[in-house]
Amino acid sequence: MNRKIEIIDVLRGLAALVVVFLHAREIAWVGIRASWQANGLTLNPSVILGYVTAPVVWGSIGVPIFFVLSGYCIHRSHALRLQADPQYDIDRRDYLRRRFFRIYPILLAALVLTYLLDAATRHYAPDHPKLGLDDPFTFLVNLSALQGILAPTFGSNGPLWTLSIEIQLYVFYLLLFPFRKRYGIPATALVALVITFVSANLSKTGPTDYFAPYLISWCIGAYLAEPGALAKWTVHFRNRLKLSSVVLIGLGCAVFSRSSYTAFILWSLGFGLCLPVLLSKEWKDTVLLKALSGIGNFSYSLYIVHVPVIVFLSAYFFAGNKPESVIFSIFCVLASIVASYLFYLAVERPAIVFLKRRSTRALA
Repeated sequence: MNRKIEIIDVLRGLAALVVVFLHAREIAWVGIRASWQANGLTLNPSVILGYVTAPVVWGSIGVPIFFVLSGYCIHRSHALRLQADPQYDIDRRDYLRRRFFRIYPILLAALVLTYLLDAATRHYAPDHPKLGLDDPFTFLVNLSALQGILAPTFGSNGPLWTLSIEIQLYVFYLLLFPFRKRYGIPATALVALVITFVSANLSKTGPTDYFAPYLISWCIGAYLAEPGALAKWTVHFRNRLKLSSVVLIGLGCAVFSRSSYTAFILWSLGFGLCLPVLLSKEWKDTVLLKALSGIGNFSYSLYIVHVPVIVFLSAYFFAGNKPESVIFSIFCVLASIVASYLFYLAVERPAIVFLKRRSTRALA
């Protein structure tokens, strides 16, 4: 198995788990402040476990990790082909068809599942704070990847805001690649930085939910996907990359409470600097890495359905109230993994198999 692809699956799995735990902790636990006010210093294992989960408050870091990895994975094969043939151009019809079948069967099924789970949630907790609009218009807006622009995310499925950005980035890549082909990757990265900075400052209320303010995160991954980029950075700057990565990620955590967007950009830069080191390292097969890699294989399903599952569980067991023990949120994480894996088997894996068969027939 390709070592780089394997560690990318591990990183996907880790990023997905961090985001899931963040949401489970937020939805299905009273939180550290309330727990401290109620218990203070104590030897109660359940309370101590809740205190130990404090770093999960920065679980949003999983989102920029996904964006950087997405840029790397999407651009990698095209960058290699461009190196072999300077005249290479993307087959736009095939590209869009592959992106469509990779995203939309899962997205459509996730929206339907969200509607069903939210309907069940309303039965047990009609006033659950996580329930949102689930009318046909909001459904179509989310299906069109325009949530955050024309309507909010569908129902309780808040994480869908990042999926719209991801889809918009896939489409924008068809404009970005010709620019890269003509002017090179440094100029492309500079343009991405300018677009990110300008768009992030257009709104006085902060970046809206469209792709432009997050373009640099995606392009960091694309930059690292260029042939030779990883070797150049890891050979000459390995130790500096590690230190700079730690500093930037730490700064992101420090400013997160004041500006989640600034933290997002700092985390993207920090993860981008450590990615060459992670990809160049020889990783031994361990139980933990295999488990994370396995979760990474269905991380799309996990990311896109976990919140409605957690919201339903909180409604079913606690009528939408937050329990005092963090243990229930851990249960929600495990239940989300199981539910998402079943969703993957039913929807995502068949879509992947279908794509592979189409590719095989096209090469025959």
